[in-house]
Amino acid sequence: MDAPASRVWAERVVQVLNKAFPTTEFQNWPQCERLILHAIVAGRLVEDFGLDFEAAARLLNQSGHYLYGRARYREAEPLLQRALAICEKRWGRPPHHRYHPQ
Repeated sequence: MDAPASRVWAERVVQVLNKAFPTTEFQNWPQCERLILHAIVAGRLVEDFGLDFEAAARLLNQSGHYLYGRARYREAEPLLQRALAICEKRWGRPPHHRYHPQ
């Protein structure tokens, strides 16, 4: 597959996973856990292809907050940093999320 086609497929993967990945409230953790490995791989696609659209930022943010909530800080940090970088580049502000550490 050539580079342009690979990028299109990477964008599609991120879009689909973003739609499937729920908010990170406790009741959604089982669904988050089923999707987290896919979201981590999608995070690599975001990085490798320089994807910087809203769905990419949301997927990285939600995935990172889920991992943070599960005390998987080392895995959460790069996802959250990339989400923040995308948001600051596009909108000049950090992402809005529903996760509130207690």
